[in-house]
Amino acid sequence: MGILRVDKLSGLETPTPVTGSVLFDGTGDYLAVTPINNSFVNWWQSDFTIEAWIYADSYADWWFNDAGTGNDIPAMVGHFEHDGATNYWSFGPVSDNTVKFYYWKGSQNHTFVTSDKVVVGEWSHIAMTYSVANGAKLFINGRGTDYISLSGTPQADISAAEFNVGQYNSESITGYVSNLRILNGTALYTSDFTPPVHELQPIGDTVLLCCNNPDSAGADGTGKTITVNGDAAASTFSPGLTKDFTFGTEFRGVTTFDTQGYFVPPSGTTTERFPDFGAVDAASARGVFAGGYSPGETNIIDYVTISTLGNAQDFGDLTAETEYPAGTSDRTRGLTLGGQTGSDAINTVSFVTIASTGDASDFGDLTNALRQKGALANSTRAIAVGGSPTSSPFPANNVMDYFTIQSSGNALNFGDLTELTNYGNPTASSVRGVFSGMSNPNGSVVTNTISYVTISTTGNAVNFGDLDFTGSGGGGLSNSTRGVIARDNNTELDFITIASLGNSQDFGTLTGNARYNTDAAVSSSTRGLFMIGAPAGNGINYITIPSTGNGQDFGDLTRSPGGDAGFSNGHGGLG
Repeated sequence: MGILRVDKLSGLETPTPVTGSVLFDGTGDYLAVTPINNSFVNWWQSDFTIEAWIYADSYADWWFNDAGTGNDIPAMVGHFEHDGATNYWSFGPVSDNTVKFYYWKGSQNHTFVTSDKVVVGEWSHIAMTYSVANGAKLFINGRGTDYISLSGTPQADISAAEFNVGQYNSESITGYVSNLRILNGTALYTSDFTPPVHELQPIGDTVLLCCNNPDSAGADGTGKTITVNGDAAASTFSPGLTKDFTFGTEFRGVTTFDTQGYFVPPSGTTTERFPDFGAVDAASARGVFAGGYSPGETNIIDYVTISTLGNAQDFGDLTAETEYPAGTSDRTRGLTLGGQTGSDAINTVSFVTIASTGDASDFGDLTNALRQKGALANSTRAIAVGGSPTSSPFPANNVMDYFTIQSSGNALNFGDLTELTNYGNPTASSVRGVFSGMSNPNGSVVTNTISYVTISTTGNAVNFGDLDFTGSGGGGLSNSTRGVIARDNNTELDFITIASLGNSQDFGTLTGNARYNTDAAVSSSTRGLFMIGAPAGNGINYITIPSTGNGQDFGDLTRSPGGDAGFSNGHGGLG
């Protein structure tokens, strides 16, 4: 028999924030970095990256207005020439809380500005990259601008220069800077990304890494000399970054070994094993339906237990009366995304806790105000696709957004679909998301295209195969291996095997037409529910996903809207 010992256990405790920052009080505090020369950063002659975390209760003194040019000049970091200031740049927030990179060359000035804004009283990750081939990009919390071209002749020699953190042109900032890193030779961020969760490291092209030591304001990870001016002070206040334990021993995949130890670690990386708890058991999985348009826009949320039969029950209310929202979920939290309120498309994202009942709460915003989107998820990430900005003639688009479901905040760009789409009939495994039924630019014609993405990455969709019908709004659902797709305003069902590529096959038929213009299809690992009664019935059909066959009556919703959202805590994206 096994013996559990408690006297000889060892291992890493739960990671806690370890990184520091530098506090600047606005009265002459700054860090001066030396030496500064072409090996530091040969601006515009090679790729480079600047990034940092920043925090302030107000960004009012993080910039100044230049009387000569009329420009707001950021003061967080600055690079100066000693030859009459013919060449200099600065980087940081300005008057409207956007982030600016300002560059002056001779009589020419160049300004790169974000559209997003840093939030007062919260840590924000900001970054600027420059690629010789493509131009400059600025980012706030991983969301970037388009590439911006540099005009004019760049300075070739900065051998006599200075570099300051926290002050520019005698303007001093009030707030915190953490994990300031500069790379010379690499444009590290070329598309939208998830901000770092670990303290930054001096990777290959790093020429400066500072403001990360809770004991020393002048510490640097690359051998530079940092002179602390004023009373700039090291601080333990930080954005919550932790040590990256992948720099130590790491077990990947299935590791077999012979040991007399008392503990065998699980296989797989942290990303693979946590927090992927899998779907709720099929016997208790819950389906939730929200919003809709008939007889008028509604904020009603209904729910059912998928393994049973019977009518839906009241769950709560959305944050607003909404038609054509999209819906998706992880094991605990369900999201409704976008839709239309009144005559306007909205970018609102709200959430509920699926296992309870109650009203929805605000989550964040989509990148665009769109109705008729489709959405899917695995245990950590939600992806919303397509949609239309207007109610007629329903022009579609190919944009894909993503969220981390257990956090809250605004969407980041994922990539583009292969074609324009409304609805998208989404299905998913824990690895792959599949969309089908695309639209032309004015939304009047749909195609039979099927495309897919890998959920944990970002990038454009890839062709999967074809449906054997055309249809954009009947709904899609899945278990971990099979996706089932309904034809809008029709009884036809098709299925695909998510892990493979190829065309869809016949599954069976519903007892009535699939709900017209809807994203309200939900599933457990064994059973799927489709809304029927197009264009505005309240019926629910169920199918057995691992088999094929026709739909059977499940029960009714509490109301009869079309254009409603659906999600569950038992779907195929959860494994």
